[in-house]
Amino acid sequence: MREILAAAVTPERRVRVGQALAATGRKIGLTNDDLAVFESVRDTMPADPLRFTE
Repeated sequence: MREILAAAVTPERRVRVGQALAATGRKIGLTNDDLAVFESVRDTMPADPLRFTE
């Protein structure tokens, strides 16, 4: 039943986020060197877990 419903509402040519990002990177000419800059400045500290009680 779930598969039938999912097939009914899922468009045939849906956009995949990873594919869209890769296409955008190719379109604007991003290189591995450009991505290395992002890696060097991003925050690598793990996020604090959510706490639902105090």
